[in-house]
Amino acid sequence: QDLEPNSADLVVMTANVAQAIYDDNEWNSSLESIASALVDGGHLIFESRKPKSKAWLGWNKEKSFTSINVPG
Repeated sequence: QDLEPNSADLVVMTANVAQAIYDDNEWNSSLESIASALVDGGHLIFESRKPKSKAWLGWNKEKSFTSINVPG
């Protein structure tokens, strides 16, 4: 709700936040706010996981850490 209308090319919901919005009215309000903030052709990207799979048990630095130097 804090973003100005037509002010964002991209909105990202990370860290499983999409699954933390349980109330349908709150979810709809969130999506409406995001849609208002996005410019025509903008995108919403969100992350969602299946907690039952316990994927975090396999996370480790060797398999998941990457460092990339971007020129400029």
